[in-house]
Amino acid sequence: MATIGTCTSGVQTIYLDPALKLVTVLASAQSGGVQSVSIADSTGKVVFKGQGASNAVGTYTVIAQGTFVPSGNGNYTVTLTANSGILYGYGDVSNGRSLFNVLHSFGSNDGGCAAGDKDFNDLFVQICGFYNAG
Repeated sequence: MATIGTCTSGVQTIYLDPALKLVTVLASAQSGGVQSVSIADSTGKVVFKGQGASNAVGTYTVIAQGTFVPSGNGNYTVTLTANSGILYGYGDVSNGRSLFNVLHSFGSNDGGCAAGDKDFNDLFVQICGFYNAG
């Protein structure tokens, strides 16, 4: 599983409860280099993919966005730009008894955990799952 607060690299794994009604994904870049993201389910089927770069240096640019409905056992792999350092965060919205949505966030730094400016915004991916529809 992806680890909160620890810089890692390579393929990340997350859990998206099959009971979720919808998952949204937003990927943005703040890097002149091409950034990429791919999300696959436990069978290897790619459910989201995108790539791109900033329109201008220091400019936040949405490179991909989309939705999918989770299925299977809920295990997903998230593959970000090769050789990047990755920070992961997780949050949810609940009222103490009911869980309404979950949010997995990934920020990457070109070249690895200790390389360059260590800004972890070269690629930023938000994966949000919703338990309710309508």
